Amino acid sequence: MNNGYIKIYRKMLENPIIMKDSDHLAVWVYLLMEATHKEIDVMFGKERKKLVAGQLITGRNKIANELRVNSSKIQRILDEFEKDGQIEQQANNKCRLITIPKWGEYQKSEQQVNNKRTTSEQQVNTIQEYKECKNNKNERNNNNIYVQEFCDLWAIYPKKQGRTDAEKKYCKYRNEGVTYNEVLEGLKKYINYINRKGIENKYIKNGSTWFNQKCWEDEYNVEETRDPQLEILKGVFNGDIKIN
Repeated sequence: MNNGYIKIYRKMLENPIIMKDSDHLAVWVYLLMEATHKEIDVMFGKERKKLVAGQLITGRNKIANELRVNSSKIQRILDEFEKDGQIEQQANNKCRLITIPKWGEYQKSEQQVNNKRTTSEQQVNTIQEYKECKNNKNERNNNNIYVQEFCDLWAIYPKKQGRTDAEKKYCKYRNEGVTYNEVLEGLKKYINYINRKGIENKYIKNGSTWFNQKCWEDEYNVEETRDPQLEILKGVFNGDIKIN
């Protein structure tokens, strides 16, 4: 979209996600500028799709090159926008389809606000129809990297109770800066602690409790226990114990 113009909605100044830093703002404006304002036919991987107003085909590497921002940060920003409800994403192995649900609202004029049915309102309804026609997908979207990480962690957690609450907390802490490796290493230590101590299942923390309380930060020290028979064998070998 190299010509024309877009409108910038003043209320975005009140959105803490969009205004988090200059990169978040740059990505948001980029999406608004690149979104189509009319229906067009495009190829989405091997599938032909009809884009409606407020949609675009792009990729995190393309956005990173355009804005000169690290691609990993672009991914984080897109995930935050999705979680905040500003966008929806549908990805394949080559590109992604991004939808801006409130595109029509952002682009309508003040005069159009009082119109009974405006072109912009039709655009909003078109995107709403698009959303309703999509399969009723699970909230744990596979394109959300935090949810994918949680699924990997949950697969090895020893007491799978309270998954929904645990997943929400994990995503919350990831957004606050906790790293996947930090949680994974803590979980490995907890599992090792359980095995070394021989802890019964009823005393193992529920998954929701472990994630809610950030138990990956706990210390899981296991005191080494001495095997009496092994100590005797060592004594005999070293000559400390005499056998008659």
